[in-house]
Amino acid sequence: NHHQPGVARTAALTVNYRRVTPLDVELRFEASRDRVDGRKRWGSARLFDESGALLSDASALFLQLLPGQA
Repeated sequence: NHHQPGVARTAALTVNYRRVTPLDVELRFEASRDRVDGRKRWGSARLFDESGALLSDASALFLQLLPGQA
């Protein structure tokens, strides 16, 4: 919902686990808002280990709630 009008809820979420996520190490997380079309908001995210290897990635669709929905 960052810098977007209204509140949105998750409509679809897909997570791909590429490698085992190590414990007790520093990880890097990247997320982006990829597209906005009316009430629809698409986003994606990636998780990397210390060496830059991709551990997981995700894509999501969020829908802005209509007035009266909460």
